[in-house]
Amino acid sequence: MNRVRNRHFHEIRDIDLRDFIYVPDEFQDGIVKCRVVYGRLIQEITFEKYHFRNPRTFKLVNANEISYSEKSLDRSALDSLYNMREEADDIIIVKDNFITDSYYANLAFLQNGRWYTPAKPLLEGTFRAKLIKEGKIIPRSIKAEDISDFSKLKIFNALTEWEMHDPVLISRNQDH
Repeated sequence: MNRVRNRHFHEIRDIDLRDFIYVPDEFQDGIVKCRVVYGRLIQEITFEKYHFRNPRTFKLVNANEISYSEKSLDRSALDSLYNMREEADDIIIVKDNFITDSYYANLAFLQNGRWYTPAKPLLEGTFRAKLIKEGKIIPRSIKAEDISDFSKLKIFNALTEWEMHDPVLISRNQDH
């Protein structure tokens, strides 16, 4: 948050979120999403129970013009892509023929016992950075046509544990 604030508003003091976030009693159990809306200052802090969707089917959608390098309240471009999923549970966003992310999570692909994550995701998530640092995933350029070279797909974000959900088997059928 402070990195983004400093990029947009020069010469401002960092905010320590520990001074602002007080988790209400009704959100003390389970996985809780805390949303901090900010500009120069904190504008709003909300909490909601987090329900991880466990998508099993994906549709590739091309989005060469999309940019989402910072979290934003405006997800209209992502929403438009997500609405193109037809019968699939989720989407895999392809930009300039390279795999980036799903609708709301980063991706990892299994090949020969190693997990690889797209080298250029739309959003370089904090949990993704942690997994890279720990050596659990390795950044790699993955073209759309190379997906069938991998055996499994896993989605993850800051609100999910790496081991929390089973990976999805990748079909060798090029139609899926």
